[in-house]
Amino acid sequence: MENETLPGEIRERLRRAVERGTDHDLDAWAATGLQGLRLLLDHLTGALELEPRDVHARDEIDNLRAAVAAIAAAHPDDFLDVFGDPDLDGSGYVLAGLGSVDDPRATHRLSRAARAPDPSIRMDAAIGLGRRRSSSAVATLVELITDPDYLVRYHALEGLAAVGDGSALAALRDLAAPTPFERRLADEAIARILARTSSLDQSHPES
Repeated sequence: MENETLPGEIRERLRRAVERGTDHDLDAWAATGLQGLRLLLDHLTGALELEPRDVHARDEIDNLRAAVAAIAAAHPDDFLDVFGDPDLDGSGYVLAGLGSVDDPRATHRLSRAARAPDPSIRMDAAIGLGRRRSSSAVATLVELITDPDYLVRYHALEGLAAVGDGSALAALRDLAAPTPFERRLADEAIARILARTSSLDQSHPES
């Protein structure tokens, strides 16, 4: 009897996470593990309707992104297995999950998505890449600071401020920023990279 009711409970936990988006609800949802990931795949591919109640459409989107990120972070290997089809990388929700997985496979998929024709996909890729310290992530973010879309450029600059290293400095200094605000973001990224580099040098002085 317990096996018959468990899928309903998993679905209900996802529904509550999407409706309310609280840390408690996200944690309860993430604890469903592999079974939850399989149900999530059905939902994101249209095989399962969730029908959340009394939630604004914008909040539903944000909360579902948070739910995907939470379960991906809690079960990274299972997430990569269940969502292993690269055709799924056209979903911003899947990219939110990949952005929460610290794994070279996730980084590779995000870097590939950063070259998608759709600027919203490139933006989601930039957000995910800006959460990991990886030479390939930094290289892709450097490419994106000259993207035609403002939001892609914005998140790429924010990402470099968070995880960039010395390899990004030349591009940031040479950037012909389309707006004064972007020039300020680039300068802030330079300052934060230099601060990290200085801190690293001080923690590993030459003998």
